[in-house]
Amino acid sequence: MTSPREIENRITDQKIDVLVAIYDNKIVGTASIEMGKKENLHIRSMAVRPDYQGKGIGWRVLREINGLAKKGHSNTITLECFEPLMKAVSLYENFGFRRTGRKRNLYV
Repeated sequence: MTSPREIENRITDQKIDVLVAIYDNKIVGTASIEMGKKENLHIRSMAVRPDYQGKGIGWRVLREINGLAKKGHSNTITLECFEPLMKAVSLYENFGFRRTGRKRNLYV
């Protein structure tokens, strides 16, 4: 889980854009993105509240990110996802993301 301090840092960081998904006048999801080097947009984080998953919100957030990438002349969009998050992995793959095969040991 992301700490309140980390969220504050992302919101105030000039290199990161934070997107907010609103549904029924409630914040139900967020994404933070960063324009990287070599015309790459990187999704640093993305989440939809569990009780709002399955309503197309994640898909809409990804469409918005894709539009921002095109506006910024990005050739690629990248992200990292923890494999046990199967719903998220499925969303990303259905949207068109491909696995790179790279794995990191996050518990070292």
